[in-house]
Amino acid sequence: RSFKSGIMRSMAVRCVLAAAIAAVILILAAFLSYVLARSIIWQPGPLYDFFSGIQNNIISVLVLTWLVALFFIICHYWRKIVGYMEDIVEASRVLIVPDDVAVHLPPVLRNVEDRMNRIKQLAMQNARAARDEAQRRNDLIVYLAHDIKTPLTSVIGYLSLLDEAPDMPPEQKAKYVGI
Repeated sequence: RSFKSGIMRSMAVRCVLAAAIAAVILILAAFLSYVLARSIIWQPGPLYDFFSGIQNNIISVLVLTWLVALFFIICHYWRKIVGYMEDIVEASRVLIVPDDVAVHLPPVLRNVEDRMNRIKQLAMQNARAARDEAQRRNDLIVYLAHDIKTPLTSVIGYLSLLDEAPDMPPEQKAKYVGI
């Protein structure tokens, strides 16, 4: 993926910045241990041996310590990213519930929150439009049924009269058949 996402870019910059700060701190700590080994600790003993060992293998110690610090930095930012993903998954549960509750995410995920809230609003508008359309269709069917039922009731009434009165005069029969 590219760095189009502001979140990805921000996390990468923070991780690189933390690694650079860790490198600077390690270099300062190495310089301090060098100064301590040279000036303060002058008698042989365990502290002298420890600082001399660091002084003799300064590059290896720096690289190893920096790699350990980098591991912890990467773990820290990995946990943050996974936390953001969990927040998004939790927000998606709010997204599918058909109510007016908005999605809330951490400030870093403001763009995602806005998009999810727009999606929820659009889905609710579409659901309302579908309900309104179904209601209009049902109303149309009821109106059509009523409009068809009214003349049909008249026709049935006249046919019933014709059926029940076989001795009806022919002119009245012709009038009812005409209607």
